[in-house]
Amino acid sequence: MTRNAPPQRTRSAPLRSPLSRKPSGRSFIILLLVACGELALPAWVGVTPTERVVHWATDVRPALESVVCAALQERNGRSDFQPSIAEPPGCPGPLPSDPVFARVAHLLGSRGVLVRAKVGNPSKAFGGIPVDAGYVSVAEQAYRTMVLAHPYLQDRLMPRIHDLLAASGLVCPDCPGAKRLPEPRTVRYGELMPYVLAYLWPVKVGPDGGLSMQICAGINGIQEIKAPDPILVDAGFDLVFGNWGAIDEGTRQARDAGRSAECKKLDSEARVAYVRRYLAQVLPGDTRFQEALRPGIQSLPEIGLACSDCP
Repeated sequence: MTRNAPPQRTRSAPLRSPLSRKPSGRSFIILLLVACGELALPAWVGVTPTERVVHWATDVRPALESVVCAALQERNGRSDFQPSIAEPPGCPGPLPSDPVFARVAHLLGSRGVLVRAKVGNPSKAFGGIPVDAGYVSVAEQAYRTMVLAHPYLQDRLMPRIHDLLAASGLVCPDCPGAKRLPEPRTVRYGELMPYVLAYLWPVKVGPDGGLSMQICAGINGIQEIKAPDPILVDAGFDLVFGNWGAIDEGTRQARDAGRSAECKKLDSEARVAYVRRYLAQVLPGDTRFQEALRPGIQSLPEIGLACSDCP
C-alpha cells in the first residue's frame, strides 16, 4: 500500500494594481500623460452636455443674411444699388426653415429701418462695384458684410441672439460680438422724454396750419438740450426713428396744435415754438404714443438703460 504524497501548497503572489507598484521614472511620465489626455476639455469650454453647438458661418450668419439684400433700381434715368433689411417681401429671403434661426432672422429684420440708419451710407459698401445687373450679388454680399460687422449688430443684437439660442438649448461658441448685454443704468420716463421729443422736431408751421417736421439724426432738438447725455441721445433716436406709430401720433398732435386759432395768430417763429411746447406737454401722457414707444423701451437694456417707471 502506497501513501499519496501530500499536495504541495503554492503561494500565489498578491494581486497588485499597476499603480500600486512604484513606477520607474519613464513609466510614471507615461501614466501622467495618459491621465492628462483623458481630462482634456473640449474645444468649447462651458458647453453643457444638453446644449447643441451651432456655428456663425454655417448657421447664424446665413439666418441674418436672409433679411439683408440689395437690388438694382433705376430712378430718374440713373441706376443704383438699393439695399434693404427686411423680412419677405422686402427681401426675397428665403427665411431659414428651422424656426429657431427664423427667429434669429426676425431679430434683425424687424429693426430694418433703424439698422439701415445705424450702419450709415451704403455707398461705403458699394464703392468700386460696377452698377450693373451682373454685379447685384457682389453688391449684396458687400452690404451684408458691412451690416453684420457693424457695432449695432455686434454689441446690441448678438447678446439677444445668444439668449434666443440658449432658450432653445443651442450655443454658438464662435459667434462674434458681445455675449451679454451691458449692466443697465436706471432712468425715468421723464428723463427720456426730452430726447424722444427732440427727434419729433417741428421746423415750420404755416399760417394755415401746414406743418414740416424733421425726424433725422442731423436736424433735431438735441441742440436745445444743455450738455446732452450721449446714451440718452441714442435712446431718443432709437425710440423714434422708424417708429411709425410714434411718428404718426406726434404728427397728428402737431397738426392739431398748428391749426388752433391761438397758433394761427402768431408769427412764423412763434408758431413753431408753440407747436414744440404743445408736443412737450401732450405727447408724454398720450396713451397711443406711449403704446408706440413700448417695444423700443423694452430694448433699452441693449444700450445700457432700463426705465423704472415707463408706462
